Amino acid sequence: MGDPGPAPESAPLELVLDSCSLNRPSVKAGAHAMAIVGQGRVTLSDPKGNVVLTARGDEATPADLTLSAGTYGLACEPEGGRLAEAQLRVDPAG
Repeated sequence: MGDPGPAPESAPLELVLDSCSLNRPSVKAGAHAMAIVGQGRVTLSDPKGNVVLTARGDEATPADLTLSAGTYGLACEPEGGRLAEAQLRVDPAG
């Protein structure tokens, strides 16, 4: 038995650019840090299609995000790779 994981309303996110995959399929609404692994760029869009984050994978500091409930879209552009997409579900807090 290991230590319990972080609370879903504050769980850190990790995105692997090459596969455009997240370490968790959903989180609760709230503040989250997102680390990007790999070389390239990612764009995160809110449920209305507004861009809330554009970041490079070579940045050492994770991005700080405050996410509201809904389904967010991720567009991953790994260096030397093909554009890929993924989704992140953000459930209501509480």
